[in-house]
Order: sequence, then structure tokens, then C-alpha cells
Amino acid sequence: MSNTLKIGVCQMTSIDDVDANVMQMENLVERLPQDVRVAFFPENCLYLRLKEGEQVKGISPDASSLEALAVVARRRSMHLHLGALPLRLEGHLYNSSVHITDRGEIRPSYQKMHLFDIQLENQAPVRESDIFRHGQNPKWIEVDGWKFGETICYDLRFSELFAMYARREADAILVPSSFLVKTGEA
Repeated sequence: MSNTLKIGVCQMTSIDDVDANVMQMENLVERLPQDVRVAFFPENCLYLRLKEGEQVKGISPDASSLEALAVVARRRSMHLHLGALPLRLEGHLYNSSVHITDRGEIRPSYQKMHLFDIQLENQAPVRESDIFRHGQNPKWIEVDGWKFGETICYDLRFSELFAMYARREADAILVPSSFLVKTGEA
């Protein structure tokens, strides 16, 4: 393991247009210094449903959007961590992280275990479980010997997941998040 790892944290405003989001992600990566080894993106980086009730189709691991990002990763010889996207795996939809290696390998890496189901006062309920299946296991990615425990947004509220990563000596824990205005305020 190297003593240092240069990372890029890419903040973006995602929309419900996958191609536009890919373009935004490519532009962010291109602006990073050449010695950055891994870039981290937020939850909903490839697709953010803007109209409540609109169907979430899901993205397959072999989607052209992921292939385009794999080309960027390979060309830049860097890893990309897509915080979370609606990934279709084995016929089911998961809020899932994806790790694209510096060789352009696309690896679904973590499926969100704790789905966000809440009812705020005077607000319509928010129920991720109406769309996504629960992930089953903690996971991590490794970059140049550095171990990153994976979580997504609401997982932050479940300390046992973080304690497990600490016991397994994770070097860092990823918490890609995308807050709604009302839930962020709450």
C-alpha cells in the first residue's frame, strides 16, 4: 500500500437525463489533476428522478453510460466510484454503488442495505423500498492497497455497519449521499 492516495471528490447536480449526467461526470474527471487515482461521485450521479411517481427503469451493468465512463477510467488510468445509481441486477432494482477500475472493468460493488422509508409531518411519504430491494452484505473496494468501506446515504444512521468496517480495518468509509430539500432540513 502506498503512503498517499490522491483522490478527487466530484460534486454534481444530477438530473433525469443519463447522457447529460455522463457528460457532466466526464467533464469533472477531465478537470482533475493527472495524478488523481480515484474519483468519487455522489448518490444518484447517473440518474435522479425529478418527477415523483415517475418509473425508475434502472441501468444494467453493461449499459452504454457505464461503458462510456469505463473508457474515461481506462484512458486516465484511474478508478471511478459511482456513489449510487438505480442498478438492475438479476431482474431486480437496487440502489447500488459501482466501481469502475483503472482498467475499465465495471463492478457493481455495494447495494444499499438500509433503504430510506420515512413520513415527515405534512409531507408525502418517501419510500425507497417501493422501488429498490435491500442489499444484503457490507462491501468494500480497494484502490492501490487502500480499503474503502461502502455505504449509501441513509446507511449513515446504522452504526453497526461502521463498526464492522472499523473491525476489518477499512482505511476510509464512503457515504455518497443525495438529500432532498425537506429531508435535508429535517
